[in-house]
Amino acid sequence: MARSRDGGEDPQADIKPSSSFPHFSTLVHLHFYVGTVPPHAYRRWFAGLTSDASGAGLISGAAIIYIRAMPINSTPYVLALGDSLTAGYGLPTRASFAAKLEQALHDRDPYATVHNAGVSGDTTADALRRLPSVLSGLARKPDLAIVELGANDLLRGVAPARTRANLDEILGTLRSCGIATFLTTFEVPPFLRAHAPSYDGMYADLAARHGADHAPFFPPGVMGHPRLTLPDGLHPNACAIELVVAHLLPAIISALGRPPAPLA
Repeated sequence: MARSRDGGEDPQADIKPSSSFPHFSTLVHLHFYVGTVPPHAYRRWFAGLTSDASGAGLISGAAIIYIRAMPINSTPYVLALGDSLTAGYGLPTRASFAAKLEQALHDRDPYATVHNAGVSGDTTADALRRLPSVLSGLARKPDLAIVELGANDLLRGVAPARTRANLDEILGTLRSCGIATFLTTFEVPPFLRAHAPSYDGMYADLAARHGADHAPFFPPGVMGHPRLTLPDGLHPNACAIELVVAHLLPAIISALGRPPAPLA
């Protein structure tokens, strides 16, 4: 075993994702039945399994086992995967959707946590590409994953069929990992209304396909309201985010109380 800087044994130094490394099922057995494999061993192994040669962000079967075997407990742990609406573009960290949702959940459980995995500007392809690293960095398996994506695809002219395929892959991966999902939909802005028919029914169809709950991200009358947007006239301000959380909270609490959809 390699030595650390202070001369002691470094248990992490020899852990590499390679063909000579023990099979993943061996790690699961050792950790859960013997207690000899630390979490960093899983993370190193996971890193070598999550992407194909093209870096497309595909998750292998062994990596899915890793996530399904993550510890769980009774305290709500929510993953919020999305774009600027989730990340809190232009807002203080404490005013982001994830932070406000966490605060609202504290009324039911003071230890509830919402992991903010929103990245401003992300398309569905971007989110799919980084999903393996998001999942491997979680403290434990989430009780619920909120997926808020698609608006940037529309703004950038991504083909709706590609958006559907990416969302299908994201939801399928989360389902394979045993994570319940909540899909938020978005309202097509008036200046892009001609593209609306291409998105009609897309989110409802995907939610039904994967056994996910779904609801509009914005309550009626909020998106684009001059008093509820930042100076750019597009992104929601702090008041709007509070309205969004109040609107979604009952459905999110309901989704937290249900098990994930079984594998097809």
